[in-house]
Amino acid sequence: MKGVELTAKEVIGLQRLFREIQLELGQLWTIFCDNKQTIRLIVGENERISTALRHVDINNMWLRQEHQKGLFQVEYLPTVDMPADGLTKNLPRYRFEHFKSVLNLQDTRALMDKLE
Repeated sequence: MKGVELTAKEVIGLQRLFREIQLELGQLWTIFCDNKQTIRLIVGENERISTALRHVDINNMWLRQEHQKGLFQVEYLPTVDMPADGLTKNLPRYRFEHFKSVLNLQDTRALMDKLE
């Protein structure tokens, strides 16, 4: 849940910045998550974590509240399709190649050779 919480804080901060500079994207921001339990806790009306840790309950309620305000949506994305993994994990070659294609990263060595 911590990853979605941090991402939601970043999304809300970026929304405020964009609003301040009068940039409207015209669509709801989507946070992709590979944990169905986390999504259920955020989206579900009567879902609740059973814990003695009060801060966990508060963070969960905050996320649900911000989601209900319509500031972002949360969608499931399987772990193997998660683009962020390319920034946080060592990937096998085939997944790294997929990561590069998703971000449209290209080898610039050929371009550099042309400049010389």
